[in-house]
Amino acid sequence: MASWVVHPSSLVAGEWVGPWRIVGKLGSGAFGAVYKVECEGDLFALKLALRRAESEDAHHTDARLRKELACLVRLHHPNVVRLHAFGCWPHPTRGYPYLLMDYVKGLTIQRWTEQRVPTLRMALHVFDRLALALDAVHHEGVVHRDLKASNILVREQDDEPVLVDFGSGDHPQAPRITTASLSPGTPHYRSPEAMRFWRENFHTPGVRYMYRATDEIYALGVALYEVLTGRPPFSPELPWEVLNLQIECRMPKPPASFDRRIPTAVSALVMRLLAKRPEDRPQSGQQVHEALQEVMDTVGSALEARVLVRTPDLITTENGL
Repeated sequence: MASWVVHPSSLVAGEWVGPWRIVGKLGSGAFGAVYKVECEGDLFALKLALRRAESEDAHHTDARLRKELACLVRLHHPNVVRLHAFGCWPHPTRGYPYLLMDYVKGLTIQRWTEQRVPTLRMALHVFDRLALALDAVHHEGVVHRDLKASNILVREQDDEPVLVDFGSGDHPQAPRITTASLSPGTPHYRSPEAMRFWRENFHTPGVRYMYRATDEIYALGVALYEVLTGRPPFSPELPWEVLNLQIECRMPKPPASFDRRIPTAVSALVMRLLAKRPEDRPQSGQQVHEALQEVMDTVGSALEARVLVRTPDLITTENGL
């Protein structure tokens, strides 16, 4: 690769990546950078692998992006970020892999809750749509594996949620990239069974936890708990060993204990999503949808109360990482 090529992490507004003009950076992580780009008046999100130019891809950054590509090409749902193009830049075989996706103008669900101050009904509607999106994702054999509040954007124009960042995603035909027993993810969103597996197998080489729909149902419950209470079920500031033990063994306080306006049926459903045993949770996004619909149909005017807003942690906007 030519030494003069700008590294993906260093692109600035006004520079070009193929036909796309950089408008600004949306976010960056260990393995990728996401930019807001423009092409003939239309806006998109461009994600580039962050492999160093002199590297032989020791950290599998190219493989991660191609795995994300393999997940996204399977998915076609209005509440899942849409893939438009992919390739390598600036050279078609030796360049940096990229994905061109929807640009979602909106806020993370944390900031949306803070600024929009939605009613309980509005918040449950967002999670109802997310549940159906997850059901469609799982139907295609894909698992997100890093479902969390910062990967849920709420579109400005219609308050519809969009699930983004499948960088940790997996599907049955995907090659294994790392040797760790758990995939990269956000610790306080991991399910109790994933934490138990890690505790029992972290010292055994070659074992791998297989994520299931119920892992993502748990993570969805964590995000809903955060929206309703303004805090996670278990603090990410806890030492790793303590956090793991609490996720595996303790139930958090019900949401209604923080806000009496939260109906008992809503609080009970959140606790069901956070059940320690996966068989005690809804088994699919469709089942979550059905449970949410039942709650919204029966609770009535209590759902018109506004969510009690607290200062959220780790807020990002737009198509971040």
